[in-house]
Amino acid sequence: MLTPVSDYLLREADHYRLTAEQILPRLTEVIAYARHRGVPTGAALMDASRAPRQRLLDLLAGLETERVVIYDSVGTMLPWRMSELIRAVRQATPLPILVHCHNDHGMATANTLAAIDAGAVAADVAVNGLGGRAGNAALEEVVVALEQLCRRPPGVNTRRLRELSAFVERMTGIANSPLKPITGRYCFAHVPVMHVRCIAGGNPEAFEPFDPQLVGAERTYGFCLPVDYAAALEPFLRKSGVTLTPEQMTALLEKLRSAPDQSEAQILKWIHEIHR
Repeated sequence: MLTPVSDYLLREADHYRLTAEQILPRLTEVIAYARHRGVPTGAALMDASRAPRQRLLDLLAGLETERVVIYDSVGTMLPWRMSELIRAVRQATPLPILVHCHNDHGMATANTLAAIDAGAVAADVAVNGLGGRAGNAALEEVVVALEQLCRRPPGVNTRRLRELSAFVERMTGIANSPLKPITGRYCFAHVPVMHVRCIAGGNPEAFEPFDPQLVGAERTYGFCLPVDYAAALEPFLRKSGVTLTPEQMTALLEKLRSAPDQSEAQILKWIHEIHR
């Protein structure tokens, strides 16, 4: 059951027709009706993050349902405040706690993780972070952060996240930013000389937080900066087993600069082609 709990929503008298004092009696009535008909129940508390704290805790203490959902309806929470809120909610009720976070301030993923760390048992997420206004917590971000940073694997096949993200882009017509975490085109695109040299040289951990294959991605290399990329090419030349003349090196760099980001396999192929 979805119910408003903040003054921002309750002031809409013509819409909700509910006062703060009427929330618990109304919820109790609806929950009893659902239970009588064998329907599982839960209380989804809209805009709970902006509700007066004592009102929220008193309401939770009086609820008899299967679960509660704490809504950060307009994305105004900060992670440390979300942690504190969920701990207070846990003290007020033994019911399982879920969270629903919006991304208006870019905090949806962080607030979701903070809530889970503080004791929430589940969270609403959406592929590519789709949702009202700035969206909701992104499934792919929450899943990978839980697995890689929190060491709490959620049991999701992360290797298909890129595929899933692309499918949702096609179905919705809403394209991801190329800078989108986890599934964005540039997540594993390396351009600075030191980045390219480290990763191609066998030290990907220097500039990648995890293996791109974990999320079904492939790393690429770009050579578009106005710098000398000779040092960055050294690992590729070593792997190719060939030596290029200065003229061939110039030709290779020109080819790389004129092309979009390329995989290691393509770069090695071009090295062998120029060497011939």
